[in-house]
Amino acid sequence: MARFTQVGRNEFPSTDPARVGKVDVAYAYMDENMRTITFFVPLEEDSPERVEKELRTRIEHAAAAGPREITIP
Repeated sequence: MARFTQVGRNEFPSTDPARVGKVDVAYAYMDENMRTITFFVPLEEDSPERVEKELRTRIEHAAAAGPREITIP
């Protein structure tokens, strides 16, 4: 698995109607090839274990989906 570095963390008011008045945390990670993965977790669930689990899940899903090429005319 690639090595990822945390390049961003930001707390902000949740935009989810079911979480009005609560806070979410946005994370951004980048690997050595400058591929970026971002995700959000509720502040009350924010822990190193939860972040690692979410990052691992996102990496596995991205790897399973494979690369996607887009041609812009």
